[in-house]
Amino acid sequence: MPRVIIVNVEKCVGCHSCEMACAIAHSESGDLFEAVKQEPLSRPGVMVVAVGEAAVPLQCRHCEDAPCAAVCPKEALQRPDPEGPVVVDHELCTGCQACVIVCPFGMITVSSDGKFVIKCDLCIERLGRGERPACVEACPRGALRLLDIAEPAAQEQHKAVEVIMAAPVQQGAPGAGDLSEGADGQCKLCGERVARPARIKRLAGDLGVDAEQLCICPSCRRERYAEALSK
Repeated sequence: MPRVIIVNVEKCVGCHSCEMACAIAHSESGDLFEAVKQEPLSRPGVMVVAVGEAAVPLQCRHCEDAPCAAVCPKEALQRPDPEGPVVVDHELCTGCQACVIVCPFGMITVSSDGKFVIKCDLCIERLGRGERPACVEACPRGALRLLDIAEPAAQEQHKAVEVIMAAPVQQGAPGAGDLSEGADGQCKLCGERVARPARIKRLAGDLGVDAEQLCICPSCRRERYAEALSK
């Protein structure tokens, strides 16, 4: 049965232990002192985002119909096990960032050298050894738990996120989100630059979604995701 990481926002104190543990676990050495010397520097797949006075740890949700995998031109994003996580093959990834543009939660980032993307893989190798994901193991407050998707707590959080993330997004920055010919792609919420309109339209067509859904930058998507989890 698929498993997911759920968050208890009331327990999170924003210590960022989860981020550090994730970065170390995915470094070449697996050792803190060696990881800080690594080039490119290992980056975490979990991110702690502030929502008011709360801190919310965010991870990839490993969508059942993962849009990131659907648009990858190199098939670098795959789900090896039908009930397992979506993972990145760094040997195949070219860093084109199509997955970054379409991820509804803003949970795919780019390596510091720009050569490949980074996302949570549920610590698939640790799971294979019967261990918990590094972020779950490292949390001193027990704010993160790995549960079967069918468990009530996982279902409750999953449905809450789905409802809020599906809500229409009101236009924020004046003139942003314009996909007309010659427009400069901008996030419809904050006005920051996103992909070129032609690319947004092409990816939206590949996924069969409204192109306006992709006119939101990863940072604003993470903020919406964090707000959904904090409710």
